[in-house]
Amino acid sequence: MAEGVWPAGRAAVLVTHKGSSRKRQGRRAGPAEEAAAPGAQRLDAAAPCALCILAILVFYPVMKCLFVWDDVVAVLDNILLRTPGGAWKIWTTIGTIPAEKHYWPITYTLLWAQWQLWGNAPEGYHIVSVALNAAVALQVWRLMRRLGLPGAFLAAAVFAVHPVHVEVVAWVISQKDLLATLFFLIAVEMHANHDERGGWKWLALAAGAAIAAMLSKSSPVVLPAALAIWAWYRHGRIDRRNGIGIAVIGAVMLIMAVADMGVGAALAKAELATPPLAERIAASGWNFWRYALKLVCPLWLSPVYPRVAVDPGNMLHWLPLASIAAVTAGLWAARRRIGRGPLACWLFYGVALGPILGIIHFKFLEISQVADRYQYMASLGPVAGASVLIAAWSRRLSRAQAAWLYAAAGAVVLLFSGLSWRQAAIFRSQRTLFAHAITIAPDSPYVLWYLGTEELNDGKNELAERMFVKAVKIKPDLWGAVSNYGVSLIRQNRIREAASVLRRAVDQGSVESGVLSNLAWLMASQADPQVRNPAMALKLATQLVENAQIVTPAYLNTLAAAYAANGRFADAVVNLRKAISLARDYNEHKYADNLEKLILPAYESGRPMRLKSFQQDGGNRR
Repeated sequence: MAEGVWPAGRAAVLVTHKGSSRKRQGRRAGPAEEAAAPGAQRLDAAAPCALCILAILVFYPVMKCLFVWDDVVAVLDNILLRTPGGAWKIWTTIGTIPAEKHYWPITYTLLWAQWQLWGNAPEGYHIVSVALNAAVALQVWRLMRRLGLPGAFLAAAVFAVHPVHVEVVAWVISQKDLLATLFFLIAVEMHANHDERGGWKWLALAAGAAIAAMLSKSSPVVLPAALAIWAWYRHGRIDRRNGIGIAVIGAVMLIMAVADMGVGAALAKAELATPPLAERIAASGWNFWRYALKLVCPLWLSPVYPRVAVDPGNMLHWLPLASIAAVTAGLWAARRRIGRGPLACWLFYGVALGPILGIIHFKFLEISQVADRYQYMASLGPVAGASVLIAAWSRRLSRAQAAWLYAAAGAVVLLFSGLSWRQAAIFRSQRTLFAHAITIAPDSPYVLWYLGTEELNDGKNELAERMFVKAVKIKPDLWGAVSNYGVSLIRQNRIREAASVLRRAVDQGSVESGVLSNLAWLMASQADPQVRNPAMALKLATQLVENAQIVTPAYLNTLAAAYAANGRFADAVVNLRKAISLARDYNEHKYADNLEKLILPAYESGRPMRLKSFQQDGGNRR
């Protein structure tokens, strides 16, 4: 087999021709290259510092960002982070982390440690995210050098600053992607040691790193397939040593993946509306090319993208999937001429993207069919592959031509750095994030809901109402938007309209916490006989607390109001005291003081709520 234009790596320099025991030696370094060796060594010594400086400078704007989106739930509302015993509970209990349906204790232990250091100040978390991204880039450089692949610094630099990675670095909860990718790369290195040296020590270390990756996030489940692709690339086959190692790691990760899926299924409160299988398979081809396009041309990036409607009955909608198969077949046919490298990178990219292309349906796919953060690990294949190819070509060129080639590559790094710097700015706040997202996906009901919530928080009730109405028109069962639509009406003193909107949602089967909480509060606290319904309020409030994965002070306050409305003041006092105590645990001291001074005395003296204004928290904070 000829090497073609693609280098085979240090361990594959000796290639056996079919039918011959003679081994071909790799190309020897020429005199000029040997003379440059000391200079190359100095560059290698400076490379780690240069990568760290580059990664820190490019993502410096992230340091000024606030908590956004799910950071509010995962960090600010996560009581486990602020208690000394929280780290123990993160490892020993499942289902206690707000809105988390996976067992990823390493990620949340890191968040717990950060809370102990800087509490709710976002700067510290962003420093850790930037450092983790730099560490991943360093590991990319280190691993490629370890495996004998040229272009290691270029690959690491591109990976460190690529604009599609901004979402991972700027979004605190995406530290799980950073951790998972770092442990994934360590597992690959340990398995490479096992491949070359044998011994159970390296295999055990590889399995340990794989377990750590899975306890950070489940995306590294593709590691066994990635190792099989690498073994085929280096040796043209999977030998016994590699096969045993891959099988051991695969068995461990399969067990963990199945267990994680079981955790998610057990914690799910409602079944997802899963599209038909044919539609999901056809859509996976579109999603693959959407990811590839953003990797090559990282413009108009967004946390939410417009949906692509796929009709499996239309044969044209299967063309993206067919084109993937055609490219794969073409690279396979050309492997003897250009080498196995391009096919290996292509296969890794497809395998790493496979779980998130839509065939396996999960919650976020209802919001957006693709997300930049999902290809953080997958992008390693194309980025490394392109860098290896550039380095290989440079060796066939004159010094002047090679200099121009690397100048062009450097220009790409600078361009990507500028795009990342600009993209990081949209994560400054919830408002900037979703104000940008709505320019990319103006008809997304979720973006309308999220941006409308920001308008609601700023007191722009009429503008928020219009956004919620549009969101609900597009997706009538988007109950979070329905809930906040009700809040926007309440704040305009349109109480009966709000009660009607929320009651209609309940009648249509909504068990969303905001809907239940807001409607129960209205029915328990309002004096208007067309709104007040103590019995219904108690039923809804009880359902709210029983169904909640995490009980909040507002939920207990609602339940207390419902008990008081039904004349059960002792129960009202007990639940309100729980709400006050929990609010103080959450550092919501102003809310706790209001409950203690304004409401508790009424219940203790046997008086129910009679409010003219709405004083709950709005139910759905984003």
